[in-house]
Amino acid sequence: MLDETVIASFQAGADLMWKDQVAPSPEASEALAALGAGGVFMSGRIAMYASIAGPSLVSDANFNWGMAPLPRGASGIQQRIMTWTGPLCMGWGCGEPEEGWSLIKFFVGEDGQKLIAPYATIGTSRKSLREWWSQQYSTDSARLLEVQEMGYAHGMETPNCRTVGWPEVTQIIGSGFDPLWLGEKTAAECVQEFAPALEAKLQELYAANVDTAKDTFPGYTG
Repeated sequence: MLDETVIASFQAGADLMWKDQVAPSPEASEALAALGAGGVFMSGRIAMYASIAGPSLVSDANFNWGMAPLPRGASGIQQRIMTWTGPLCMGWGCGEPEEGWSLIKFFVGEDGQKLIAPYATIGTSRKSLREWWSQQYSTDSARLLEVQEMGYAHGMETPNCRTVGWPEVTQIIGSGFDPLWLGEKTAAECVQEFAPALEAKLQELYAANVDTAKDTFPGYTG
């Protein structure tokens, strides 16, 4: 978090609101969302909006909309596209494991995917249904499919799916950046303040889980 590039990227996000004034402030976003169900973009008062909710966010829109990947930042930096996964899980110690597996198998099949894919963040993992999925919304289906396919081709799984103790980690980072989004402090000032607490939490999580990691994954050297 103390890397200059990381700090600059967060600062650029805040500058869209407080310096360039091309993005709504938290207060403005709250006011826009209050105009009706569906959130800021669905209010119809804003030209574009960045969201991880995907097409499902505007599935009930009564106006035409488009979708595009987030714009690239500074050149010469290896950037990654984050892909959010929505795994189907069965609880540990489930009393009816066979029924649980049957339900999961149904949901990953074509019939199950047609039920849940239109409301999913990243669409469907079944290649045979991606074109069908792209046609479920009031937008250019070819463009939507292109953006989605590029996400699959170039994306990487988000760290929240693979990081032990992620809720605790993201709580520190999220609350630490609150003053930035409110226009009260710079990104550098925020990071300097919460970095010690973040480092302490990471060390705590490492100490509590490193032995389990070594036992679970042969060859682990972290």
